[in-house]
Amino acid sequence: MSRSFAPDDNRGSVVDDGGRAAFASELFERFLTFTAGSARRRPGCSRRRALRRILEAQVERTRLSRIAAARGSDVRCELPRILLERLKESSPTETLLAGFQFGSPVTCAIELARNGIPITIPYLAIAPGAAQALQCAGVDLLDLSSLPSPKKALDALARRRHDGRFVSILVDAAHPGRRRYDFLGYEVSASPLVEALANITGSAVLPVFSRMTGHATLEIGCADCPLPPTRGLMQRLLHLLEALILSEPEQYDWRLWSLIYTDPAANEFAMGSAARCLQDREMLSADLERAYGTLATGTPAAP
Repeated sequence: MSRSFAPDDNRGSVVDDGGRAAFASELFERFLTFTAGSARRRPGCSRRRALRRILEAQVERTRLSRIAAARGSDVRCELPRILLERLKESSPTETLLAGFQFGSPVTCAIELARNGIPITIPYLAIAPGAAQALQCAGVDLLDLSSLPSPKKALDALARRRHDGRFVSILVDAAHPGRRRYDFLGYEVSASPLVEALANITGSAVLPVFSRMTGHATLEIGCADCPLPPTRGLMQRLLHLLEALILSEPEQYDWRLWSLIYTDPAANEFAMGSAARCLQDREMLSADLERAYGTLATGTPAAP
């Protein structure tokens, strides 16, 4: 099943000269973070290959956002029928959805809502453009910071579920908590909300994610089967995301409010690899300039 979609938010405006330095800086930081962490998992990984893949993904993200903003019908979103059938046969009081900053979680929620799957997304922070797009598609947003206690948050989510809405929780959203998890070679703090809610209510958790493909298409997929509500569920979800990132690092959206960027220890370790990467500064400069040229002209630059 295919449908056009609107852009996630306001990311991708880097074509003017004033955005060149910010574009290069953001990409370099994403590159450092990924390579520093993945080196622990794959010691022989190529920094240049990783950089090129991340650059290509950033170019594609920006291109899709422009197409969607100018001609939304030119961007396609593929939603497998088996996922829709599974959700329509499930009860919102028995199943939770787990989202990731891999591909486009906003588009996933929009597409599910447009296909008759009611969604509630709890959040602590959200980009205005993303919030507007979600609400226009009928997605219910719940601002957790507006609730006075964790119990009130759980009660509010329980009411949404009893009203027939699936609760979709972004697993790798930034969270200043005390609980630490292993993720991509780092020890990071992340919200245990999905695990707590699953265990309290006895709900299974279905991971849902997306990936960009060629021809301006976004494919939505899910895990083969829901995960049971067990102790250590949050760590299992982060390991699932890690496997996705290591197989396709270009698909991960290294936003500045992701859990790695807001964790001081992880960020310090990532920045510690800067000296090694700067030894390749000529290569980095050439690849960044090539990517920027592709965005500025709309034509892939020669290697």
